[in-house]
Amino acid sequence: MSKIYIIQCNEYYKVGISKSPRSRLKQLQTSNPYELKLKRTYKLPSPKTSEALIHMMLKEYHVRGEWFNTELDVINSVIESLSDLDSEGIKYAEKQMAKKGDSIISNRRQKYLKRSIKAENERGEIELDCKMIKSFMTKGVGLPKWKANILGVKYPLKRGWFKKIIGKTISNNNYNILMGVD
Repeated sequence: MSKIYIIQCNEYYKVGISKSPRSRLKQLQTSNPYELKLKRTYKLPSPKTSEALIHMMLKEYHVRGEWFNTELDVINSVIESLSDLDSEGIKYAEKQMAKKGDSIISNRRQKYLKRSIKAENERGEIELDCKMIKSFMTKGVGLPKWKANILGVKYPLKRGWFKKIIGKTISNNNYNILMGVD
């Protein structure tokens, strides 16, 4: 299984995937006059998707290719924020970022994601899962009344409301309203 790796070159960090990060380090070192250091490796579900998502989340630090100019702690915290997600959660997060037109995703990946999103839209309904429902909630407020109405949940919220809507389907239109997508 491939791993996410972080390689350092001076103040720059490369975030990539490889089945053998140490071998990858040696390959990169042969064409680089500066010493490279393997700083950390991670095992995450869906490594290719995880890598693309990490690159999107670090885009403000992007220099070129898979190289970023930021602190190692920033990169580690981004990667660790994904460690709680399963492969479906990672794919879902990537699609949300792709919907916003993220430019760091490769053209090939963008086409794949657009086809995938189009297929979901053609189905007309989306099944709610835990992560999706949590994404509708507002920090400090919980689930706002207007969102509860769209989800068909009575307000004020009663104990167990969350579990009752897991697996429920909503229209793409309502989903886009809840996500703030035009």
